[in-house]
Amino acid sequence: VARSTHVGWTAPLIRHGLPLDVSTVVLIDECGAHVRSSAALRTLRHCGAPYCFLYALAALPRPLRDFGYRMVAASRYRLFGKDDGSACRRMTKAMRARFLST
Repeated sequence: VARSTHVGWTAPLIRHGLPLDVSTVVLIDECGAHVRSSAALRTLRHCGAPYCFLYALAALPRPLRDFGYRMVAASRYRLFGKDDGSACRRMTKAMRARFLST
């Protein structure tokens, strides 16, 4: 669901009992709504190797996973860099293939 449209992103949050001031990753799939590490790991499960193997971390207790998620989130720009926003990216065929249609 597009985050850019208010109606597009608020309705699913309300339906799943999530607050509207979400400041973390949220995944809503056939099993329900997932946030923080659960959402990230469930997303990685659908990625190719080696990323899909990280789903094994779902066996850890959620508080421990969420602590790790917060540590990565707090240092993500230092680890992965930051897009300066100076250029608008065009959707390529390779990028389009990474998105699911709704």
